[in-house]
Amino acid sequence: MATYLSRYFNVTLCTIGCFGSLPASLAINPIDAFRRGVSFIAYLRQFDVVISFSLLPNLISSLASRYSILSLTGSPFFALDHSLLARLYWSFILQPISCLMADAIVPTSPSVLSPYLKICPSLRSKVQLIHGFIDTHRIDECLASGSADFVNLDFPYVLFLANLSRQKGILHLINIFSLIKHVDPSSDLKLIVCGDGPMLDRCLAQCTALDLKVSFSCQTMRSSFDVFFATDVLMPYHYIAQSQLVVCPFYYEGLSNTILESLYLKKPVLAAYNSSSVYLQELFFRNSSDDLKHGGSPLNLLPFPSKKNYFYWASALVDLTRKSFRPTDKHMDTIMELSASINIHKWKQLIDSIN
Repeated sequence: MATYLSRYFNVTLCTIGCFGSLPASLAINPIDAFRRGVSFIAYLRQFDVVISFSLLPNLISSLASRYSILSLTGSPFFALDHSLLARLYWSFILQPISCLMADAIVPTSPSVLSPYLKICPSLRSKVQLIHGFIDTHRIDECLASGSADFVNLDFPYVLFLANLSRQKGILHLINIFSLIKHVDPSSDLKLIVCGDGPMLDRCLAQCTALDLKVSFSCQTMRSSFDVFFATDVLMPYHYIAQSQLVVCPFYYEGLSNTILESLYLKKPVLAAYNSSSVYLQELFFRNSSDDLKHGGSPLNLLPFPSKKNYFYWASALVDLTRKSFRPTDKHMDTIMELSASINIHKWKQLIDSIN
């Protein structure tokens, strides 16, 4: 986003970490944390507009800048790796305060802010919906130039692409994939996991418990393995492009770039019902309902995986890998509506309206 905005404005990237870990300092040395916070406020005062993508920087920027914009990409309540108390505090105290203090609020999808709008309808005057966007030019350039991270694979695979955290449902997907392999031991289908995160060790332990053979190195990917963990891949587009199916068993997403990037590369997606996937499916049905019967559905939804529905997920996963998805022009038009080339102009219009 900064790259696109820099075509029109002078853009400076800054993280609150440049001034030390304020939350950690607050617990250890409140005076030092206060001093760091004051320094951060002083630094931000040089800017006319500050766009924040998380709550604490937005609270600070509201005190410092002439105009603060809060970009909401999701809700902290669904960060299941954190304690319930922390999630409640961030969701029902800090996030409402951030929304009230911000001069403008930019949610990436309608569902991100809807609970707060019901409680405080006056926030609507601050809201401008600008979808989170995918950089289609970057994807095309990456595929055209090749990737040192990628090794051409000679076997079919399904792809999981996300941070390895509880709300992404990765342990459920490993269980579902194990069911497929045990029902059909001769299946040559593999699972590639692109991502890293706090659940990595549990994922490896789960694979071991389920007798799934694991590889970590792209260079050693061979058909004798079942699951490949590509934890250091920066540009995953080659993996998406060669996959049979992208699986997104996410419990929650603001607006899923994984789904959008996969559909842009003409790959079908199997996803869990959540606010993001339902919203995207509505967009596709709205724009291309007549063509779905001819080209097949680009986005297939099931309830969030649990032990009760593993069989349905396994059946759908295998079935979709055997089908060919033929995207229509309307499918692609819907995806392009959510691309950077379209939505960056909405950001420019918002910032221009301030000056």
